[in-house]
Amino acid sequence: MNTFSLLSVHALPVLDLLQYQLGDKDMTILVLDAEGQPLHVRGDPGLASLGAGLADTMRAALAGEYPACLPAPCAGPCSPQCGHAMSGGAAVPIVDAHGQLCGGLAILGACASDQPCMLALARMSANMIERQVFLASAPHGLTLHFHARSACIGTLQDGLASCSADGRAVMVNAAGLAQLGLPRAALASHTFRSLFGATLAELAERCRSAAPGLASLQLGQGGTVHCRVQFWDSCDTMDRQEAVVDRESGGGQASPVRRVRAGLGRLPDLPASLAATALGQLDTGDGRMAQVIAKLRKVAGTDIAVLITGETGSGKEWLAQAIHRDSPRARQPFVAINCASIPETLIESELFGYEEGAFTGARRKGSPGKIALANGGTLFLDEIGDMPLPLQARLLRVLQERQVTPLGSGRSIPVDIALVCATHRNLREQIEARTFREDLYYRINGLVVKLPALRERSDLPALLARVLADEGSGCTVAPAVARLLERHRWPGNLRQLRSVLRTAAVMAGRGEEIRLEHLADDFMDDLAPVGAGTEAASNDSVPALGLDQMELQLIQRTLAAHGGNTSAAARALGISRNTIYRKLGMDRLAAA
Repeated sequence: MNTFSLLSVHALPVLDLLQYQLGDKDMTILVLDAEGQPLHVRGDPGLASLGAGLADTMRAALAGEYPACLPAPCAGPCSPQCGHAMSGGAAVPIVDAHGQLCGGLAILGACASDQPCMLALARMSANMIERQVFLASAPHGLTLHFHARSACIGTLQDGLASCSADGRAVMVNAAGLAQLGLPRAALASHTFRSLFGATLAELAERCRSAAPGLASLQLGQGGTVHCRVQFWDSCDTMDRQEAVVDRESGGGQASPVRRVRAGLGRLPDLPASLAATALGQLDTGDGRMAQVIAKLRKVAGTDIAVLITGETGSGKEWLAQAIHRDSPRARQPFVAINCASIPETLIESELFGYEEGAFTGARRKGSPGKIALANGGTLFLDEIGDMPLPLQARLLRVLQERQVTPLGSGRSIPVDIALVCATHRNLREQIEARTFREDLYYRINGLVVKLPALRERSDLPALLARVLADEGSGCTVAPAVARLLERHRWPGNLRQLRSVLRTAAVMAGRGEEIRLEHLADDFMDDLAPVGAGTEAASNDSVPALGLDQMELQLIQRTLAAHGGNTSAAARALGISRNTIYRKLGMDRLAAA
């Protein structure tokens, strides 16, 4: 997305806030591009033409050391005859991640308005937009939020510095340059280490030691800053860069960024195509899935809790990750925990964290816990129906109070999380059985969506192509194999499909066609009861067919359809002619 698009997108929520702050004041708000053309207008659209005269004014404001707020033309009832030297409005430039003018924000009002207040609101709003444009433009790696005072971290005053996975490409916003005491032109000669006095590996260790608090860094120019790190998780580009670094280092150690993320809970891997476009990539033509995605898009960007139901393996975690990536929290952590896979004695410490010495075997310096690690991002609780009843009460308190208290600690840590839960169980039945709290249920079911089982979906051909593309094998599926796969009941759903195709692709070889002989033996064994069970359900008098009989009938029907041409039948089935001869020969031997 280019800077123009980023400005247009990220200005909208700031405009909503600014309009609310102005209340009933008769003011008009303009967001302009670098040429002074209006992108958004709130108020009197007839005043949009005033923006054209502000472009040169905003460029002049950038000529100083820091962008300045300037008076805007009077837009009060006395205009255009107004002869006042000062108006009640303000205009301020908006710069991109590299400090170049990309637009501006103007508040146009009457002369009687409180101009100092308008100047402050304009500068604050422009700063908010600049920060979002900076974060959206950051290279694939990590972004550091830093300030000499810890209380300023997370505010409009903290500095932002973003670097690539190798620590070389560094971008710093205006507030960060002020903290570092550097002009923007000097950044070209610096790396992350020269600016902050630490390598990414050293940053990793400091983050682990400080989590969930703030780490400290000694600046290369002198002085100390407090910081927290924001990761660009799930980035396909960064994963490739890390693979290169790993190979260059002999594979013995993970790359610096991966080591940093390992200390704070990195985002689980997702196929690159899914990571790229999130919910849109999950829509492969099935009507029920399209309805699920349409509902989720309506709540994207809100803090409405989402509960995903469906059979095991139907893709609940992939959907949860897509929800996260399509939300404003996409650049923040996605932390997943499977409530069914962790022993009951450990799940409390995993979720809520613990202090050093909280219990026997507690790790030195304690652990922040998954909830604290998800602060600012998304917490995904998979199989929440398996959460022990006593812990449900603690989770409910966290969701209500937005604070978490680690085991053995007397202090509460504020948390800001979006919640996505998933289960294959019927929670209403569990409520009746008193194994799940009703009050927690109503806290987590803001929007409930049900994923269809794979056997119920109508988009299997598209899913086959998608899975093979995600695997990067370049393989295709022979028509006969595709027909077999469509008949299968898929008790393991998408998880089983991925496993079957991954193995088959390896057996076939890169870029080859997956044929019957490439499918795993145990999967082929599972196909026989499917055909037999289907026939038995429709007509109990029809004997169940074995796998060999099913294969033979398929070969015979295909040969008949191609007029007995063995080569044509072999191509249609995706098998060799020798396989057809062998199968037919075995049949003749059995008949003899």
